[in-house]
Formats: sequence, C-alpha cells, structure tokens
Amino acid sequence: MRRRSDGAKDAETAPQTSAAPDDAARRQKSRRSVIAYVVTLFLVAMLFTILSYFVQARHSQEVSELTQKNITAMAQSADLQKENEALRKDINDLLAERDELREKLQKAEEKIARLEQTVQEKEQEINRLHEEIGSNSGENEE
Repeated sequence: MRRRSDGAKDAETAPQTSAAPDDAARRQKSRRSVIAYVVTLFLVAMLFTILSYFVQARHSQEVSELTQKNITAMAQSADLQKENEALRKDINDLLAERDELREKLQKAEEKIARLEQTVQEKEQEINRLHEEIGSNSGENEE
C-alpha cells in the first residue's frame, strides 16, 4: 500500500470521479437485474400457485363426481337387493301355491278315481238288477 500525500489525493480523486459513474451505472444495472430476477421468480411462484389451485379444483371435482357415482351405485345396489328379496319371496309364495295346487289336484284325482269306481260298482249293480228283473220276468211268464 502506498502512502498518500496531499498531491496524491488530488490525483486519485480525479480517476475516482470518472470511475464512480461507471460503478453507479453498473450498480443500477445490477439492481435492475436483481429486481427483474425477483419479479420473475415471484411471477413464476404465482403461476405455480394458480396452476396448483386449478389442479386441486379439478381433483376435487373428480372426487366429488366419483363420490356421487358411488352414492348412486350404492342406492341402486340397495334397490336391487330389495327387489331381489321381493322376488325371492314371490318365488317362495309361488312354490307354496304350486305345492298346494298339486295336493288339491292329487286329492281331486283320488276323488275322481273313487267316483269312477263307485260309478262302475253302480253300473254293475244296475246290470245285476236288470238281469234279476229279466230273470224274474222270465220266470213269471212261464
């Protein structure tokens, strides 16, 4: 380092004054660059925040739609289960009615068979009576 003398002071101040505007201009330019960089970063952060908001909104809408579809599907499932239970009850009722009708049919067939047998017995009795009448009238004629 040099020692400064009074004369050296004057010599050094002259170059500093010419260098000072260059430094000030560089500093000003540097500040503008930093401000532009910070503003750019802020804008990018804002854009990402806005993008994140729209992605979240879309996701929330999809979840809401899926929830609604799920609720609808569960309601339809419950309706189908109720309908299935009602149809099973109808099937059981129809099977019971079928069994009851089969029993009635069997009883009716048995009754028809008994009546046919009774008719045959009565026809045989009528034929026998006709024969007796015919043989009695033949004996009376002799």
